[in-house]
Amino acid sequence: MRPYVSKLISAATGATLTLMASPAFAEQVQAKDPSELSGKIVQLVQNVGMPVGGSLLFLAVCVGAIELIMARGKAEDRARVMSGLLYIAIGGIILGGALFFAGVFLGIGNSVFGS
Repeated sequence: MRPYVSKLISAATGATLTLMASPAFAEQVQAKDPSELSGKIVQLVQNVGMPVGGSLLFLAVCVGAIELIMARGKAEDRARVMSGLLYIAIGGIILGGALFFAGVFLGIGNSVFGS
């Protein structure tokens, strides 16, 4: 991976963590009841985490596509970029699977214990 790509991804991750730690988000999480707290956490992940994760995944695919275009005629560079795109796809599948299973377990918990 090129150095500027890793710096860009780390800067975006740092900005995301800074935003999530801001007092505006802290006010959204304060709750009195445990079920209310879990609902606030799920809402926070849906409102902040999923768009940020999706945008980082989209950015990684775009950077990989640009690097693939730039590696035209260079077999070694093209193989390196293609292996990087494979890791991006694997990460996206893991992220999507984690969100799916979290939704399944949340639905099971709500049906068993009530909302």
